[in-house]
Amino acid sequence: MSELIHPELVNLRDIHLPVEPGWWPPAYGWWIVAAILALVAAWAILWGTRRRRQLAPYRQVRREARYLTKQRLELMLDARTYADSVNALYKRVLVHVERRGDAAGLYGQPWLLFLADRFQHSGFLQRAGTCLGSERYEPRALDDSQLPDLVRETLAGIKPPSRRAASRPNHG
Repeated sequence: MSELIHPELVNLRDIHLPVEPGWWPPAYGWWIVAAILALVAAWAILWGTRRRRQLAPYRQVRREARYLTKQRLELMLDARTYADSVNALYKRVLVHVERRGDAAGLYGQPWLLFLADRFQHSGFLQRAGTCLGSERYEPRALDDSQLPDLVRETLAGIKPPSRRAASRPNHG
């Protein structure tokens, strides 16, 4: 049979498949996927860190509000001290955390209106919140019996204002 085969073809060997490519280095598409995943991870870490930093003052205020309310309910604080301390928390949140400079000089009824607008709660204009206004400075006894509930509904659950609410014009 070898006589029928052309003499140059006798030296040919069987077909050998090329070696399978290894997993490294990956194809260009995998590099692109890896780069996108790295960018998304970096963005998520930066966003989470920034968000945590933004929310830290609110966590602190919630903690202090709970502590003050607990102290008041256990009668370790008198009504006037409790009202003054809670009022200072509201001022700190609005002036220093939310940068609402127009709140710094407010007191009395304008202050209560401002609080009612920011927290969307009518309790500031009713019996519960009036002890945060000028009533604190009157010589008669201060009735703060409803103030702990108002604090729980506003400060104890305080969050940053929504972007829409933050973009509203300030009222004073």
